[in-house]
Amino acid sequence: MPERTAISYASPELLSSYRVWTADAVAQLRQIAADWQKQACPANEARQRILEIAHNIKGMGSSFGHPLMTEAGRSLCAYLRMKPGEPEELSVVEAHVQGMEQILALGPVDYDDATHARFIAPLHHLTGLSRIEA
Repeated sequence: MPERTAISYASPELLSSYRVWTADAVAQLRQIAADWQKQACPANEARQRILEIAHNIKGMGSSFGHPLMTEAGRSLCAYLRMKPGEPEELSVVEAHVQGMEQILALGPVDYDDATHARFIAPLHHLTGLSRIEA
């Protein structure tokens, strides 16, 4: 696996905004998943909203020194696109949200074999998708 480092090209102000935005986005993911669980939101609508938010997380993570967020977002997007409607779908979404919460709490870190094994490999295992697919 190529080593990725937590390099950011953004100003400190943008980094701060990214962290706030991402924390809010992950909180939205948690709320959508909770509404889905309670059947307060139809599965197709919840899936689409989660996909949109995860896609944004995926797209911005590496630019702001959070490659693990990019990988977690990529994994969730790939799963929702490739395996919609599976019985364990909601638990897979919840695992990704929990992983994203843990990554945010950790802050920017180098993306190396150890961080991949700790945060991303379990998500890939859970989804049944390989690193290349995700």
